[in-house]
Amino acid sequence: MFDFSKALEECNILYCEDIESIRLTFNMILEGKTDNITNAEDGKIGLEKYLEKTPDIIITDIEMPNMSGLEMISEIREENSDIPIIITTSKGDQENLLKSIDMGVDKFLIKPVNSDMLLETLQKVLLSLEDKKMANEYRKKIELENLRKNTKEVISQLSDIFIEPIMIIQNEKIKFINKKFEEFVGVPNIGLIMDDIDHFNSLLEKKSDYCTSLSDLDEKVCSENKIFTNIDNKKNIFQVVVKKTYFEGEKEESTVYVFQDITVLEYQKVKIQNYSFRLEDYLIQTKYKTKKVEIAEIEHKELIEEAVENINIDDEESKEERVQEINESGEEEIRSLDELEEGLLRKSHVNKINAIDFIETIDSSTYEDLDELKDIEVEIDESLYDFLENPSKELLQPIVGRLDKYAFTIKSIQEFDELAQALFSTRDVLSAVVDIDSKKAETIKMFLGNIFDDLKSWRNTIFVENDTNDIHYLDSSLFSSCLQMELSLTGVKADDDEDDFELF
Repeated sequence: MFDFSKALEECNILYCEDIESIRLTFNMILEGKTDNITNAEDGKIGLEKYLEKTPDIIITDIEMPNMSGLEMISEIREENSDIPIIITTSKGDQENLLKSIDMGVDKFLIKPVNSDMLLETLQKVLLSLEDKKMANEYRKKIELENLRKNTKEVISQLSDIFIEPIMIIQNEKIKFINKKFEEFVGVPNIGLIMDDIDHFNSLLEKKSDYCTSLSDLDEKVCSENKIFTNIDNKKNIFQVVVKKTYFEGEKEESTVYVFQDITVLEYQKVKIQNYSFRLEDYLIQTKYKTKKVEIAEIEHKELIEEAVENINIDDEESKEERVQEINESGEEEIRSLDELEEGLLRKSHVNKINAIDFIETIDSSTYEDLDELKDIEVEIDESLYDFLENPSKELLQPIVGRLDKYAFTIKSIQEFDELAQALFSTRDVLSAVVDIDSKKAETIKMFLGNIFDDLKSWRNTIFVENDTNDIHYLDSSLFSSCLQMELSLTGVKADDDEDDFELF
């Protein structure tokens, strides 16, 4: 129901009249009905007030000094063709009346203006404004509904293009799924999930380090949102992106789930880790065990020589028996490393440090070191480009130097000695390269590119996103990459063990 009194009270009126007594009469008529009246003595001032106040209605005389009412209206209509305009005029002013009609004037008030006539005219204008407002709101509502309808159709079409399965849940019920999700869970499961969303949880394997229900998924820690599915004997690992949101025009919150298949990535990650362990075992066997054996053999030989010299036995047969006893006792010194020793030689992240806790322990100088790392990365990229253009020992040296600088900078950051050591090893490998052909140049570019992609991601994951439960997650894979580059550059082939990792 239209409320004229309320509409008038809230309405902003611009009133233009050069005769002061008429202005006073006008304001007296509306006194107590509205306080939102702006007065102007002529058209020029009226135009200025219009630009300043942006009124809802304009009421103006025609004949005024400086700028007439019609001139003011003409200026205003160029900017605003919708604002209601009421003209006050005398009965005999036929010519101006016709001109004002052409300008789109809404109403006319014949002077002298009385109270009833003014209020009646204002009521009609305000009612017309209300009708226009309602019509405009209805039009916008229809447009919005059409937009929502079209948006849903577009979202549906786009989501079917995505390679990832998508599911949207609202009030514990499925609101939307795309075709990839149907393929992911299978048609028989769709109906069961539609009836009860908890059926989806039954498709998840109950394995450690994996989420076992939708409620376990955390919107803030995407890297931890991993699920292991076993559907129709097809096993996959997914990383799930979770986002809670309100769709346009809906009061209920929805949760969007995007399932990214990382089965191959997880396989490769564990395969590299296991390969790294095998390489470490190889180093332990060749470097540490050989060294221990050599020491033991030297000590054993010295022991025999000393014992033979001190044995006061004339019988040669008795001497041989004594040497045999020493040999047998010395065999205990030539042994393999026990599990404890191997555990100390191989870095194990049993006590993991998460990024958030680690960040709290570092000072501002660490961030200066990180900025330096970014600068060195740019320099290495530039040096690699020059090296590939003309592979040579001379152009490899700047890369070696910057790699050395990068390793020293990482070493200056607490907790990352192992990461720095892997890079020092890479530096040494590149320093030892003599003959460089295009194949070796491509090998260097490939491995260094991968290594520094990992390092850039490592820096962002720990120091920007603070999003890992183990700040040493890169140590083993970087170690493996460095050794693989050494094997590739030296031509040594590692035995390929297809059974090194069984994912499922």
